[in-house]
Amino acid sequence: MATSKPKGVQPAKTVSSKGGLVNVHNNAAEAIMSVLNYELSVAYHAFGSWKAQDQFWDDAFETGIYPMFGEHVDTRSLSTNRLKHVYEWDEAGQPDGRLWTLTKTKSSGGIIIGYKFLNSNKIVPIDPVLAQPGKTGRSVTAQHIFKKKASVMESGKPVSIRPVRGYAIVFHAPGYEIPIVFTAGTVTVKRPGGRYAAGGFAKTFDTWFYASHGSRARTAIRASGADKRAEDRALLAGREIPLKLKNIKSDWVTLSEIDSYARAELRKVGLLW
Repeated sequence: MATSKPKGVQPAKTVSSKGGLVNVHNNAAEAIMSVLNYELSVAYHAFGSWKAQDQFWDDAFETGIYPMFGEHVDTRSLSTNRLKHVYEWDEAGQPDGRLWTLTKTKSSGGIIIGYKFLNSNKIVPIDPVLAQPGKTGRSVTAQHIFKKKASVMESGKPVSIRPVRGYAIVFHAPGYEIPIVFTAGTVTVKRPGGRYAAGGFAKTFDTWFYASHGSRARTAIRASGADKRAEDRALLAGREIPLKLKNIKSDWVTLSEIDSYARAELRKVGLLW
């Protein structure tokens, strides 16, 4: 006895998608469009949301811009007197000796990068000549910390030094008849850090970030791999298509509903609040 299929019912079909298989019956076009709209919504929010942009720039800054700029300054500080003042005494070129740090402030669609100087915590070295015992058998032993070393020397402004009550300032003055000078008065240092220190860090910063239209900064962003990690987060969010979209039969799914599914998946991977 011959049998026939009930009218109005067609064989189920499967449509392949990056996120898996979509099971549809008689509205394949609507199902495919729902899946495509879902993946477009995921991509839009994954790269366009404020949180996604913040994550990208934080990643690029921490893994590309900061380390590459830091390496540049460390290396330069070993060969120029323009940068030794932004390191602890006798620690030029050493990351742990830096008296500076980069700062970042969130801006519309990106970040603003700046810098600030840190306080020195190391005792100022005593001139070897002053450390030698004089005719009385005494030598300079007093110790102090020049906390604002980096910022003061970078500014290039004169500095006045006054002795503590009951003490005198002693300094080495090569070329004078008496090369060791004692004074109970105020001493003004016109160029703290020497003739090259003033503005040395600022010039290095500006050159690295702005020369050749910021080519060094762009290279650092590419080298960070932040763009690839952002893409991976987006792919992770769009990997699994929600069950309702995978098994559409006859109900319509609105664009706002599709968008809500996309947002929910993006929250799971931290790309939306």
